[in-house]
This record gives sequence, C-alpha cells and structure tokens, in this order.
Amino acid sequence: MRIDALLLTRDFILQRAVERCAREFAIHAEHHISGPKVLQRVAEWKFSAVIADCDHDEGMSLLQATRLAPRNRNSIAIAVARPGLSMGVPFRSGANFVLEKPVTRERIVRLLRAAYGLIAREHLRYLRHALDISVTAILATGQPMPASARNVSTRGLGLQLNLTRWPSCLRLQFKLPGDATRIQAEGEVIWADACGRAGLRLAYLPPASQRRFDTWMARQNESLAAGFLRPALPHGTVTIPLRYPHAACS
Repeated sequence: MRIDALLLTRDFILQRAVERCAREFAIHAEHHISGPKVLQRVAEWKFSAVIADCDHDEGMSLLQATRLAPRNRNSIAIAVARPGLSMGVPFRSGANFVLEKPVTRERIVRLLRAAYGLIAREHLRYLRHALDISVTAILATGQPMPASARNVSTRGLGLQLNLTRWPSCLRLQFKLPGDATRIQAEGEVIWADACGRAGLRLAYLPPASQRRFDTWMARQNESLAAGFLRPALPHGTVTIPLRYPHAACS
C-alpha cells in the first residue's frame, strides 16, 4: 500500500525531482501550488510526510499547520530551503529535515533514505487493516446491539451498526481474527453517516485487552513493515544511518 506525502512548490524542477524520487520509495507525492488548498488538505487528510518549499509564500505556514493539524502533528516534515536561509527557521516551524537548494536526484534520494524509517512507521500507525468480525456495541443505557467491524488500525475501528442517532461513545466487545480472547474497549464516535457506518477512535482499552490488541496489530504490521522499512532502492544508493530526529541535508 502506498505512502501519501504532500508537496507544496511552484518550482517545476523541484516538483518533478521529488515526484520521481518518491516513486522509487513507493511514496505518492500529492502536489499543490495553491497555499490555501494545501493548508486545507493538511487539515483534512492524513499524510505520512509533508514537503514544503520555503520559497513559497505559504511554505513556513504549511510546516506550522502540519504540527497543529490533529491528523498530521506527527507527520515527517521536510523543508526545502535556499542557501543562506538559517536552518533554525524551518526547524522552529516544525521541520524534521531541511534540504538545501539546488536539489539533485542524488540528494533527494539520500534524504528520503534517511527519513524513510520514520515515514514508514508513521504510515503504519494509521494503516487500516480490512476485516469482517462481529462486534457487540453497548449503549450508555446498557443495551447491547449487534454490529460488525470492517477495518481496524492501532487507533480506530470502522463500525457498521444499525443506528439512526449515534451517541458520542460506545462500549465494544469483539474477538480479533485468529485470537480467542475477547477485547473490551471504549470507542469515541468521530464520524457517522446515514447508512449506519461510523469511524470510532479507540479511546480506552483495559490493560489486558490493550496487550492482546497490540500483539495482534503487531503481527499484522510485521510483514508490511519489513517491506516498507527496506524499500528497493536505485542501484548505487548510499545508506545513511539516521541518528537524530532533526537533520539538515546538503
């Protein structure tokens, strides 16, 4: 499954270079030149990485908005800056990495290789696994209702339940595929539609349920992580160990 990144630049050469290099890492770079549009996108959609051209009027604003957006506050932010710009400026705005212009394919690949482990882990945190299991949803009145879960992530659950008016919270009981232990959870309803579908945030799991849930999720992510964290790189690519959460690449 591809990793989504957000790219803001008016520089055609930078755009093409980033898009081509990103594809080699199975990263899809969604490109925008409009500042208001890109700020809207970072507020409404989850991106594992955000790449901001600091020469764009809204470049710094995008970095700052990324750190304030609930969906993207932990996304890996990359700033592309002209020579002479103090590295502290984009770092203070929220960048994890700074790449100095002029950019080349080799320098972009080197930066993506350094950042890839963090980007892939952020992607896996939000990755939803498809499933079809029975769930017992318990209303605040104590009334149990049959439901089904269509997907699950480390933080949420996609639920199908025959309700016309959704409460803000539900208690849940379910068994994950291949696991005989019943999971207890409290879910916060984030969204719901007229077809009985809803997205829930898993607000609380008792310690025993949390351990079982984390173990199951880790098994699901294990094979995916092996592929994500070891991407097939172009011949001759140099591997750079990542030692610090903030880095400047030249």
